[in-house]
Amino acid sequence: MGTANFSAGFTYYPSLVLDSGDVPYLAYRDESLSGKVVVMRYTGNGATGWESVGAAGFSDGQVGHVKMQLDGSDVPYVGYTDYGGGSTATVMRYTGVGATGWETVASRSFSPGSTTYHDGPGPERTAVRGALRTRTKRRR
Repeated sequence: MGTANFSAGFTYYPSLVLDSGDVPYLAYRDESLSGKVVVMRYTGNGATGWESVGAAGFSDGQVGHVKMQLDGSDVPYVGYTDYGGGSTATVMRYTGVGATGWETVASRSFSPGSTTYHDGPGPERTAVRGALRTRTKRRR
């Protein structure tokens, strides 16, 4: 979809979800932005077909294990390991308000210790699974 290599730099931890209208959203860590989070939405418009959702690189610092979900109203939420916050969990919600368009849910680095990540058999799990739940969409 769109132009290949549309990110500004090397990316890690991509998380792709579809909204209720099958529009793809992609969250990832972008190395050209000091390892901060970027969320893009496919529009089919412009040079690449993708546009930033809020400010690119909106996290306070470097992140890992990015996971994105949409709520029932298609509002994007992003959870990640917050390396600037002692490798604890942080969740942010898109509001479209303020300098970045994103706000912290509850508080930054809300987990009592460092976050863990499991990418083995079974559903993907992170320490923020209580704040983000996997949403499966079945095609008919």
